[in-house]
Amino acid sequence: MQFIKKILMHPKLGELFRFALSGGATTVVNLLFYLPCYYLLFAPIVSDELASTLSNGIAWFFAVLFAFFITKHLVFMSREKEKKRVFLQLLSFYGTRLFSGVFEIFLPALLIYAGMHNLIAKLIVSAFVIVCNFLTSKFIIFRKKKND
Repeated sequence: MQFIKKILMHPKLGELFRFALSGGATTVVNLLFYLPCYYLLFAPIVSDELASTLSNGIAWFFAVLFAFFITKHLVFMSREKEKKRVFLQLLSFYGTRLFSGVFEIFLPALLIYAGMHNLIAKLIVSAFVIVCNFLTSKFIIFRKKKND
């Protein structure tokens, strides 16, 4: 247990490790919203494609909201309390996740079209999106103030 605590609080590796853990937790939240939306709300009344799209949209919204708070408090340990600044952080967070989400949806198709295997394309794009999300969170959304 002490070893895990040392890793989580390590000045260099801690952030990355906490970011990976928060990503896993965010994936679980996404599934917890997606599955009931798909199977209980939409699949019985609309096509599978529309049910999937609607369920993904709802799940994405709540997963990003969850990710904002876990990233803010547990990954980057931001203690910002000013409501206006927190709201701007939230808007920025959604904006960067929307931007990276577009890459995650469309970039694999371009790589596959260029001849890359679909699984390789998905893995490359996922790695790119994770790095982009970490960097935008660290250096744009939750950057430390000069007096911190």
